[in-house]
Amino acid sequence: METPKTKTNLETNVSGPQEIATQINKSKEDLLGIIAFQHIREELEKFNDGNHIFIIHQTIETNANKIMQSPYFAHVGLVGTSLIANIDNIINTCYFLNSGVNSAPNFQRHKGSDSLVILIVKKSQFVNCKNLNDIDNKLIDYIEGGEMKQWGLPNNCIWGYINGVSYHKNHNFNGIIGQ
Repeated sequence: METPKTKTNLETNVSGPQEIATQINKSKEDLLGIIAFQHIREELEKFNDGNHIFIIHQTIETNANKIMQSPYFAHVGLVGTSLIANIDNIINTCYFLNSGVNSAPNFQRHKGSDSLVILIVKKSQFVNCKNLNDIDNKLIDYIEGGEMKQWGLPNNCIWGYINGVSYHKNHNFNGIIGQ
């Protein structure tokens, strides 16, 4: 009597060589993503000292690139796709944008967004702010033209943007408003 073979997970989830190759490639992509996101986490941890605020904005890569080139980042309010976030939220958002997941717990992709712009500012810029509305009102002061429903930050507050598993850092970044 023959002893039954134990199937590996790889064997039970796929039926042919092409599907095995596809699964291996997907596993490689997942591993590259994990490595890249760990590196991004390490870069952001430098500012996770309790003295900085992280603001993220979902968009498409062409817009992210334009934002990096613009002297000001301007957006309508701290609602929708611009949010105050912590590092775990940033990494999770990157993962979902990269994996193509459009719906997951507490995540919603905005209009086909594939990139995430990250802004970092010093909390000391907002010492008298008690809530998001106060921060929103203070940010209005920094946009050229001071349009009532928009807030803005100078280019040097843009850390960079992430698209897929790659990130593009802003060499002008220092996180200080007014410089």
